[in-house]
Amino acid sequence: MNWALGLWVILQGLSLLGVLNYWRHLPVDRQEEAPEGVVVLLSVRDDWDGGTELIERLKAQSARFRLVIATSGGCAAADALEAREAAWVQIVRAGVSPTPINRRGADLMGADLRGADLRGTDFRSAYLIGADLRGADLAYADLIGTDLRDADVRGTHLAQSIFLTQMQINATHGDAATTLPNRLARPTHWS
Repeated sequence: MNWALGLWVILQGLSLLGVLNYWRHLPVDRQEEAPEGVVVLLSVRDDWDGGTELIERLKAQSARFRLVIATSGGCAAADALEAREAAWVQIVRAGVSPTPINRRGADLMGADLRGADLRGTDFRSAYLIGADLRGADLAYADLIGTDLRDADVRGTHLAQSIFLTQMQINATHGDAATTLPNRLARPTHWS
């Protein structure tokens, strides 16, 4: 497990415990105002290990709650947890391919990927230099460390891609039809 994923899991766990701790410490006369049960949302990557310690701590809580796990595709640990604990665990899957493509570190320089359904694809540290991605759907694609220099992203759906940076976008060729995450600015050199 890399350090970023570990930190993310810890932060998710702290958020969850904070909600449960708040409910547990409500004065008895105000507990009627609390909901029948608490819904806890845990967003996980597909390589999540199941967070055994977190799940055990959740099960030990006195507050009634339902755990909703959001995943981008097929997370084996989440599926196993739902099968074991169906009474209080529910999985919500994003609209991505059930079998995400692994292109981690791939050499795709100059590749013709026009109009491709690349939702959920792992492009970590891949080389997409000069790749033709016009009209491709990269929702939930992992782009951390991906080299996108001179890639053609005109009309490409990048709004929901993960780990996309401004530096990566600045090195591409896009247009008004290219969708970007709200946190990123459209480069001035795009048509």
